[in-house]
Amino acid sequence: MRIASGQADQGTITGTVQDASGAAIGNAGVTLTNDDTGLVLKRHSNGSGVFFFSPIKIGNYRVTASSRLRNHHADWPDDQHAAAA
Repeated sequence: MRIASGQADQGTITGTVQDASGAAIGNAGVTLTNDDTGLVLKRHSNGSGVFFFSPIKIGNYRVTASSRLRNHHADWPDDQHAAAA
């Protein structure tokens, strides 16, 4: 019997929210926007500033993060995509 394997159509985006000095920002609000579909997902970073969105469809995404004391903004370059694991 042959088993065909297909490519996954989902992936993960993960990262760490940090301030300008590199210190982790816990409980920051993180927003993931799919630039192709307009879908918006929201999460919070953990105590170490780590966040993840999974599973998500492969596509072009923008990630923004904010905390109550200060705003942080990071745009993924146009050539960055969620990749299948």
